[in-house]
Amino acid sequence: MTDDHQHPVETAPAPAGPVAASGSPGRPKWVIPVAVVLVLVLIGALVAGVWFGIKTVHGFSAERGRANAVEAAKIVATKLTTFDAGTAEADTKALLDSATPEYAGALQGDQGEVIKSMHQNQARSTGRVTEAGVLSYDAGTDTAHVLVTVRAQVANKTVPGGEARDYRMDLTMVDRGDWLVDSVEFVG
Repeated sequence: MTDDHQHPVETAPAPAGPVAASGSPGRPKWVIPVAVVLVLVLIGALVAGVWFGIKTVHGFSAERGRANAVEAAKIVATKLTTFDAGTAEADTKALLDSATPEYAGALQGDQGEVIKSMHQNQARSTGRVTEAGVLSYDAGTDTAHVLVTVRAQVANKTVPGGEARDYRMDLTMVDRGDWLVDSVEFVG
């Protein structure tokens, strides 16, 4: 028996253009690999940018740390070489306030004798920093060795007119919220 009503089978037209790897029409085969490469390049650029940014910030931070250590060392060197018998107690207190607790403790042991000697000799001195620079700086421990040169006009009862003296000091400075002196070594 034959069916007079045969329906012809319809076929879909062939896709125009290249077929993607998945077999779906409309997307070229090269799109996915190019997108992956672009994403990897962008991630690499982002990582490099962050790394260089961190290095730059650390560089600025270290430079700022050095500058702050030098400024604090200049202040301490001035306090060490500027005093007057009439203000000896206040002068030594100001110096102790600029020191770490450990170094202040060591200085306090001699404080009474130093003040007594200043009074007996009518000692006075005015120091002025002439040069200062960082010998070494460790950002990991926030410690700096700063070399400071000071010219002081020193007077006492034997030299009432005073005389100029030059001092060179290696100050160990540490950052504990503020830069404080942790040791002082007078160098030739």
